[in-house]
Amino acid sequence: MRKLAATTAAAVLLTTGLSTSAWAADPAPTDVQISWAGDKIRVTWKDDGVANTIRAVYPVTGGSKTIGGRIEGETNELEVLPTVLEADRDKVQITVAGRTTGQWGTPTSSVSFDTRQPTFLQVKDADLLADRSVRIRWTQKVRQDLTPNDPLDRPESEDWRTVEIHDEDGSGVFATYPFAPGSTTVTVPAQPKLSWLAVKTGNVWGTSSPASLENYVTVHPRALKAKMSVPALGVFSKRLGIYSSLSPSLSGTWPVELQARASSTAAWKTVGRYSISDIGNHETGIASLGGRQYRLWVPALKKINESWIDLFPAASTSAKASQTTTKFTDVGFDRRGTELGQTVNLIVKIQPALTVRGNLQRWVDGSWRNGPVVQITNGTARLPMKATVKGQPRYRVALPRLAYNGLPLVATTSSTFTLIV
Repeated sequence: MRKLAATTAAAVLLTTGLSTSAWAADPAPTDVQISWAGDKIRVTWKDDGVANTIRAVYPVTGGSKTIGGRIEGETNELEVLPTVLEADRDKVQITVAGRTTGQWGTPTSSVSFDTRQPTFLQVKDADLLADRSVRIRWTQKVRQDLTPNDPLDRPESEDWRTVEIHDEDGSGVFATYPFAPGSTTVTVPAQPKLSWLAVKTGNVWGTSSPASLENYVTVHPRALKAKMSVPALGVFSKRLGIYSSLSPSLSGTWPVELQARASSTAAWKTVGRYSISDIGNHETGIASLGGRQYRLWVPALKKINESWIDLFPAASTSAKASQTTTKFTDVGFDRRGTELGQTVNLIVKIQPALTVRGNLQRWVDGSWRNGPVVQITNGTARLPMKATVKGQPRYRVALPRLAYNGLPLVATTSSTFTLIV
């Protein structure tokens, strides 16, 4: 019993002179409140003026971050920009802890709030209009608010929505066009230079981001240039060697049309359709059926890729003219040689099978001299004639200017032929 009493007395001596507050638990801050102070977040709390540490806590991920502090005697208030918090979190709390004994006490939490951004605008389609303006269409998913009516909620009308116009060379944004909340389409005026377009939205917490990079679809109004070479002269029914190319070089094949017209006042008509690549020259010819003007027409084209939409306006070459000669399918005598005074037959066959008066010409003293008329009926002539010149005289058949189905055929001469007499 005496030993127990001594122990008790020693304990009393050891505690003599120590204040009661040194052994009491540090009081936790109370009434932690959050609100907006303009564009900043204001945090307030109550305590007895001790030092404080203020942290952002993310219960879902388990992470946290110090966002500010107060030394002993400072006001119980902190203002921070929204950017100090992690953006697009469904649940966030701000905690305040006090320090009086060399260690931080138990933190006190605010109510839960969110830092949600608007859901990403998913571009679904785009069209290049006749005036080169661009119409874009998108969808926006509805997102559930897991902390409804929290103190930091702001009206949806404050969300910003714009179309950004970027330089094609990647040097930056040179124009923006805002659009109204709730809209799903916007038409952007034609731009003075090549560019690409991105639809974006955001709020005080930052710019919305897609769930994956593949969902970030941009719109690219492009420019396309067509070139075409056309022979100045073709032969009736033979293929006219027209060659076409496209630039700049872009992957894939392109539908193009060869168009023709009889004169500069006539309407263009499509006479050939082709699918060509954008690399090198491509044969885009057609049978020569008479003198016409030609152009290569590239219809407006839209190419939807995984993460971008290319929009190409219609393009064409300038008009290029080509004339057509009559085609001689057969011309010459029915015999290679004969005797002087003997009769031979001149055979002529032409296309188109027209009825026309031609002329047999002979080379005399350095020039072509007209001879007998050659009557061609439905494309064929057989003219008996006597051999009157000894040697190997040269001949040809000359035809005047003709017309076929409203298209002109230029005056045409055959290749030369001989008769050995």
